[in-house]
Amino acid sequence: MSQADGKDQPRRAAGHAVYLMQINAAFRWRRYSGGMFWLMLVLHLFVGATLAGVGLVVALVAGLDSFWMLGGAVLAGFVVAGPVSWIVARRLHFRQ
Repeated sequence: MSQADGKDQPRRAAGHAVYLMQINAAFRWRRYSGGMFWLMLVLHLFVGATLAGVGLVVALVAGLDSFWMLGGAVLAGFVVAGPVSWIVARRLHFRQ
């Protein structure tokens, strides 16, 4: 069939709509992850250090003064800082 008779027009239109949805999803992901990722990384430095310090103080007050307990408290602070910094970065990024 040739394109001149117009019978493949709906098929091409449906393909074009799918293509536009894919482009829209790609740009949405880029908007969501581009600047927000760097913001989250910077926030993780500050939030991670703060929560690691809080964990260290809590461990020392509780009497857990071994190397592994203090290291675990610091590591737990940095692990908890990941989701916290992601939530804060998302709120700051999409507030505009």
